[in-house]
Amino acid sequence: FTAQKKGKTKRKGYRLIYTVNYTDSLARIALFFRGVSARDIMRWNRLRRTRIYPKQKLVLYLKKEPKKVVTHIIKRGDTAKGIAQKYNVRVEYVLSLNGLLTDSRLNPGMKLKVYYF
Repeated sequence: FTAQKKGKTKRKGYRLIYTVNYTDSLARIALFFRGVSARDIMRWNRLRRTRIYPKQKLVLYLKKEPKKVVTHIIKRGDTAKGIAQKYNVRVEYVLSLNGLLTDSRLNPGMKLKVYYF
């Protein structure tokens, strides 16, 4: 999930921009964001099919804002897996919420947002 432009909108809920990762499906994304269905995601993004692609941006409207958002500043040697373990979240979502597909683009000084839902 990429949380680029977010905040309250005319639609009910918290708007979040999610970047699709290689392992994602609409059902998997919906499962992670409780209270959101694959059908909702299709409607919000005007999708006719359930097929989604890596790097595709999806708009999600969550019923609640994240409980907590932590900013992690990348240090030399950091990996997405290590960051996910540190904050007890899934690797895919650390990457997707920050618009990344792999941790090969993690550079020292870069800021990643870690969302708790």
